[in-house]
Amino acid sequence: MVKLSDIVGRKDLDLEVVWPHRTSLRDRFLERNVDAASVSELSDPGPWLQGSELLMTIGLLLPDSEAGCRDYLHRVAKAGAAAVAIGLGAELPHQQVPDRLIEAAAAVRIPLLAVPQAVPFVAVTKAFVELRTEAERRGLEWALQAQRSITVAATRPGPVQSMVKAFSTAAAADAVVLDAAGHVSAAHGPGAGSLPELLGGQLARMRKQPGRSASIDFDGKVVREVHPLGIARPRAWLLIQRGTADSSRSGGVPGGSSAAGSVAGGSVPGGSSAAGSVAGGSVPGGSSAGGSVDDGVRDRTGSDSAQHRVVTAGLISLLSLELERRHAALEEVWRSGRDAFAELVSSTVDDGAALALLGRAGINPFPVLAGSHLESDTRPWGIFGPLSGRRVRVLALSQREPTPGQHHQLLAEDLASEFEGTLVSFDPAAVFLLIAHDDALSDRLTDLALERNLALGIGSVLRPGAARVSYQQARAALRLSLNSGQAETAAGDADFRQMLDLVSAERLGEFALSVLGPVIAIDDSDHSMLATLRAYIDQRGNQDASATVLGIHRHTVRNRIARIERATGRDLGAPDSRLNVALALHAYDHFPQQS
Repeated sequence: MVKLSDIVGRKDLDLEVVWPHRTSLRDRFLERNVDAASVSELSDPGPWLQGSELLMTIGLLLPDSEAGCRDYLHRVAKAGAAAVAIGLGAELPHQQVPDRLIEAAAAVRIPLLAVPQAVPFVAVTKAFVELRTEAERRGLEWALQAQRSITVAATRPGPVQSMVKAFSTAAAADAVVLDAAGHVSAAHGPGAGSLPELLGGQLARMRKQPGRSASIDFDGKVVREVHPLGIARPRAWLLIQRGTADSSRSGGVPGGSSAAGSVAGGSVPGGSSAAGSVAGGSVPGGSSAGGSVDDGVRDRTGSDSAQHRVVTAGLISLLSLELERRHAALEEVWRSGRDAFAELVSSTVDDGAALALLGRAGINPFPVLAGSHLESDTRPWGIFGPLSGRRVRVLALSQREPTPGQHHQLLAEDLASEFEGTLVSFDPAAVFLLIAHDDALSDRLTDLALERNLALGIGSVLRPGAARVSYQQARAALRLSLNSGQAETAAGDADFRQMLDLVSAERLGEFALSVLGPVIAIDDSDHSMLATLRAYIDQRGNQDASATVLGIHRHTVRNRIARIERATGRDLGAPDSRLNVALALHAYDHFPQQS
């Protein structure tokens, strides 16, 4: 990108800055970008300008009044011209810059240059072309060196962090890679710590638009980008923030700022952009932009250059390939784990057999079990660290609204990658995770379900050999979660109440009335019949225990139960009849107005 200061700095042109006069103000205005050098003698050249031009004129039709000059320069400035240069000469309309034009330039606040008689306009045009060619050459050299730096980083240990650091250093930018769950996996730059929060809203919108290509947002000083990483689908997200010439970090060079644009070199699968301000902050695994520069590469072209976008696209490609390589390496392990999960939940076995099955699948939820056959397995148990108990649970997750395609398979792959060491499986209805008992992990999965609007069912904590029971509980709790809108946990004797919560109050009231209506019809004002029926059900059909609870004679209980059986036509000695009455009493207690 060519700056106005580059053109003024050419000694062979000997251009004079007529306005502004003050050094500080002049330096600021001379930082304007120049995209073209044009000549026009029209009284209103505005319609023929595209923006960022150095407009040259001999002032053939220059107005005679200061007001007329202001109007002329106002139209030129409105069209986006970077500056105006007036040619002077003995045989030209003006031998010196008219005062009215200088006053007009100050009023409109557009730089005004004087071209001496010895310098033809074509010389200025040639100088601009030379400057632009040199800038493009430097830009190409920078892009090649930056690409080499990032490629070398891809071969180092920890390639994702190494590539992010190489890019951040070369481009004088902040960069962050988030995994599929939104956690920072690599970062570099002084403002990197704030990017996930600042761009969280845009990232959430991009998750809902997986087919959208990469874009860039520019607020006048800072460029911010969000790029999904992956070949067929997003497996991670790249966040970038870089300043323009006026705001870039040390090492950035004055150079321009065009607005949004797509990534050069074609669309990148799953790309996007975002905006937001930047605050300083540190990120685990990151580092500041200061210090040494990998391979001596710095952005000397302007942070919005086409070369910069090409380097960004190259980074996206290399990161995507690395993530796909990792995914392919884990795929076989994940498939083995899925088979182990299916076998583990197919029947209840002893704990030794369950642990042996986990070991054959390469899963070690209990690495501290000294002397076990799993002791030699050094794979970490995800984020949980050493655990001393032999307890597991199963969780089930599902999309609340039906989604076409392979949503559950994709979700299962994300969870298997994020929670390495867990058993993950899926079917058309849900995704299942078998995890070591850990409240923090359960809370984290609950938060994840809330963030992604997923239904979540949580099974009980049981021994490894009884994972099948926790699995069945998780499936049942998942169905409750789909209706309740919140995570549900298997809760023993509360399960039947959770089941009733799935039925509308009106239907429960109808059910209670159909079962208890005959009892209510023969009841006294003190509700003694209902009280006796309730005690009889609570005491599991034991008349003596019911009489003790009610404080009445057991014959009274026997007579009342006989009346109730005649009125309802039910044999309360039968388990099914007592179950129906128990459910009806629960519905009656919770929805008496419907009953």
